[in-house]
Amino acid sequence: MHTHQRLHSGLWRWSRRKPALAASLAAFTLVFLGGSLGIAWQWRRAESEKSRAQFEARVALRNLYAADIHRALEAIQTGDRALAVQLLEKHRSGAMGESDRRGWEWRYGWNQIQSDEKQTLGMHSSWIFSVAFSPDGGVLASSSLDGTTRIWEPNSGRCLQILTNSLPVRTTAFSPDGRQLAVGDQEGIAAIWDTAHWTKLPGIAVGKWVQSLRFSPDGTLLFAAGLNGHSLIELNSRRIVAEFPASQYQIYPVGSAFSPDGKSLLFSEGATGKIIAWDLAGKRQDAVMEGHRSHVNALSFSPDGKLLASVSSDRSLKIWEAASWRELKTIGGFSKGLVASSFSPDGRMLAAGGGGQEIHLLEVGSWQEVGSLRGHSGEVLAIAFSPDGTAIASGGRDGQVRLWSSTPAKRQPSAAKLTVVEDPDLPNHALATGGQFCLAAQADNTF
Repeated sequence: MHTHQRLHSGLWRWSRRKPALAASLAAFTLVFLGGSLGIAWQWRRAESEKSRAQFEARVALRNLYAADIHRALEAIQTGDRALAVQLLEKHRSGAMGESDRRGWEWRYGWNQIQSDEKQTLGMHSSWIFSVAFSPDGGVLASSSLDGTTRIWEPNSGRCLQILTNSLPVRTTAFSPDGRQLAVGDQEGIAAIWDTAHWTKLPGIAVGKWVQSLRFSPDGTLLFAAGLNGHSLIELNSRRIVAEFPASQYQIYPVGSAFSPDGKSLLFSEGATGKIIAWDLAGKRQDAVMEGHRSHVNALSFSPDGKLLASVSSDRSLKIWEAASWRELKTIGGFSKGLVASSFSPDGRMLAAGGGGQEIHLLEVGSWQEVGSLRGHSGEVLAIAFSPDGTAIASGGRDGQVRLWSSTPAKRQPSAAKLTVVEDPDLPNHALATGGQFCLAAQADNTF
């Protein structure tokens, strides 16, 4: 106590003797203390702002995750697999530079987009509009807008040949004996290839932009559907024996098919959605089948010739009775227009695909969907069953040639199929149809 008083008294006397120095020291002390306090306050403020910025960044990422999951689930429901893959890939573990935030909703979506294919044989650099198995199943041909027709060995996956063309190719077909392959290009030429040595034979000029080629069951006729008209060609003489007008341009193939007994030729008329049945022996129009509201892109007969399936850009599939050309069944509810179809060789299954990026497998008779094949990241534009019925080949807008099992394995069980519904109190939320889970995306982009 006394020491403290003496020190205080001494400092007081010293400051009286040297007031200027004492004032300077006092001012320095105040500035030092003020500066120290200011630095401390600024440091605390900076740390607070940093923490707030980090917090806001985390919230932003969480909201982005919520919005992306919601969009991905909607994309899955509408059949846009490519968009769903893109959105879900963004949030794979570590993809956004943070810890894994994925929950069951991400894993549900990821499970839904997994490919069911057995094998991807290879790729074209543009859209694939046609795939066809040889009659013995030994090779598969795929034709593309990149101007090539590729010949694949399905068992090994090897590309055996690349048949080149200077213009885009839209269609290809094997002759019934497998000795010839017809390829139609944008110039309007049906090129014929000898499949024994893959040498090119004299082609047939059939008009502009060949969109569909079909051999008759006995191999004597070739039907070529083109942009400015359709032609029926006698192959031995290379002579056009019948011509039919084309009503309107369409980007997808022109639906066409010979009946298995070789008595009838059927082809779509155009945007009207009408299907023309032509009696080959009588050389006359047998019937006009009406019902579709847009282009019919594919026609397929059942192996016994009793049924005809038609798929259209109007998002429907119709089944017709071949004996009377009467409509038996309309199957709707597809998310996008349909482009391709094919019956299985045993006639028990019908495969159809299109803008929904998946192949629907329907049971003939009940016409119920018994499975679907997912993996394409673009429209499915071509489908063909292998002759033994064990495999399905497909091609599409993504340029990939895929091979599938015709009896796909069941998917891993998931919570339920999600359906996007509207609710005024809970806008834009997806509700599991099984009623067990609800995944809601609120207006602030949170779940």
